[in-house]
Amino acid sequence: MSHLPVLVIAIPLVFAFALPLIFLLGPRVRRPVVFSMGWAYFAVVLIMAGGWRDAGAQPLVYPIGGWGPEIGIALRLDALSAVFSALLALGMLLVILYSQEYVDQGESKYYVLLFIVAAGMMGTVLTADFFNLYVFIEMTAISSFPLVALSRKGKAVFAAFYYMVFTMVSSALILLAIILIYGATGSLNMAEVAAGFGDLSTTLRSAIIGSLVVGLGVKIALIPFHSWLPPAHAEAVSPVSALLSGVLLKTGVYMMIRLLPMLAAGGADALMVRRVLLAIGSLTIIGGHLLALGQDNMKRILACSSVAHMGYIALGLGIGGPLGVGGALFHSLNHLLMKSGAFFAVGRMVHGDFQLELLRGKGRAAPLPGWAFAACTGALIGLPPFGSFASKLMIVMGALAAGMIPAALLLPIGGVLSAMYYGRAYRVIYDAAANFEEGEDLAVPLQTAGVLGFTAVGCVVTLVASPVLWRFFLAVAGGIIG
Repeated sequence: MSHLPVLVIAIPLVFAFALPLIFLLGPRVRRPVVFSMGWAYFAVVLIMAGGWRDAGAQPLVYPIGGWGPEIGIALRLDALSAVFSALLALGMLLVILYSQEYVDQGESKYYVLLFIVAAGMMGTVLTADFFNLYVFIEMTAISSFPLVALSRKGKAVFAAFYYMVFTMVSSALILLAIILIYGATGSLNMAEVAAGFGDLSTTLRSAIIGSLVVGLGVKIALIPFHSWLPPAHAEAVSPVSALLSGVLLKTGVYMMIRLLPMLAAGGADALMVRRVLLAIGSLTIIGGHLLALGQDNMKRILACSSVAHMGYIALGLGIGGPLGVGGALFHSLNHLLMKSGAFFAVGRMVHGDFQLELLRGKGRAAPLPGWAFAACTGALIGLPPFGSFASKLMIVMGALAAGMIPAALLLPIGGVLSAMYYGRAYRVIYDAAANFEEGEDLAVPLQTAGVLGFTAVGCVVTLVASPVLWRFFLAVAGGIIG
């Protein structure tokens, strides 16, 4: 069997620890090395992700260490882990390429942490046992806290601390669920636990599922567990904001899609989980958009919007069925492109302070970032010709098929609310009467222009490709639901 599943975790770890030595050679060497590593890693992950087809309908399982299956370390590659590993690799590549023209202080520490985050995220979506799931969650979290505080400003340091507290609570709840699982089943292997989970007492099953729902709800910032996200995403430097919002949140989404259907496979447990996700998802959609309406900082607007979009994904999972779950998967792809692109664009238009007033007229002064911002936020609203229109439509159709008309109405209502706050941003960013300081540099380096162009065009391409993507995500969702 191919060793790629373990290599995509080991490679960024080895590279992270080698980086301080590489950086001693100076910028003429280190930037091309990081650039090449970003592309090479993306290619390796794509090759690995394509390997799940080699086993047909069966997952590829990579055992490590020769332990018994009940406690053994194993990696698992199937359609779901392949999709998310490819998404994470794409997001990491975009962040690396953008960072090379943005991060100019503490580069060595920044890239070391960035590649450790990459290893942790990839391990999270590939592991087949609960213990190492917790290990990779912690690896990702511990290396992401310093990235939030990278600017060393007071607000950024406080936001990183706040993020750390919430993340530790989330990790503790997930660890509690894992302890209960092992104590009751004597196994940490996900497949073995799922097979025997229904034999546990109702009280124990409810405690495990409840701990996971709340722990994962914190990870992806579902209301009322969301308050860490706006300051962390807003106070971080722009590439880290894009990493947290566009990429890192997807690991929490993956765990929710992977674990909850596996443990609540039918009966009262499945109904309970779906109802909880419907309620929390609905609250998160409306609450996230209302929070964004009250902000006057552009990055906080985008951060609160991420809360709402995690609500769309939770709502799709709560609706269930191939359309609901497939729509949640499709929207994860769209959210990565449009939210990363929006943070990238804002980061090119203004540095340091992201008060909306400081962006006045910047869309005219910096046409490419302005165009990318308009495209990515238009996609966040859910308008055609953007791919998020197709993923939201998929969730709406799932809701209508399940007879959940109020749930279906939430998506157009969310679109109207987001159009209100992004419309306000457009009026400021494209203000024709704005003046600029002489000598203000809003030029966009070629590499950054490529990233901005890719995310903006990608928001349209996902609609053009939606017939193919729709069938693909329906097939993946069908494999999850069984």
